[in-house]
Amino acid sequence: MAELYTFDAAGDTLKPKRLLGNFHVRPWCGVENLFDGNVLSFYDSHDVYNVWYGWEMERPGKIARIRFLPRNDDNFIREGEDYELLYWKQGRWVSLGHKEGNADGILTYDRAPLRALFLLRNHTKGHEERIFTYESGRQVWW
Repeated sequence: MAELYTFDAAGDTLKPKRLLGNFHVRPWCGVENLFDGNVLSFYDSHDVYNVWYGWEMERPGKIARIRFLPRNDDNFIREGEDYELLYWKQGRWVSLGHKEGNADGILTYDRAPLRALFLLRNHTKGHEERIFTYESGRQVWW
């Protein structure tokens, strides 16, 4: 797992004061990575079975919501990053414009053509790009 967030009923983040568990981990993959804000770091154990961890919170309270992020390559829409959607037309890529990523992780383009080949570029960071089509309401990767 890459990140773990807990929230109270008001939506405020509950932060851990102390981490607990039987941490059979690789030195670079400790449980502290769950709370470091880096989506590319992660917690990983040598063991597959009987691994557990927990945390003591900074202050008492009820957990109303938990959000977690699995281990990943950070290939998703990120808030504040600059994206450009392109489509293939007559032998070249045509831009549908730049959009800023939002907290929902959704980009909406109103004038995208039907039955087109698309490419989404992140101009803020990253170089992993893959073409896709949009068929029957679903993104299809090629």
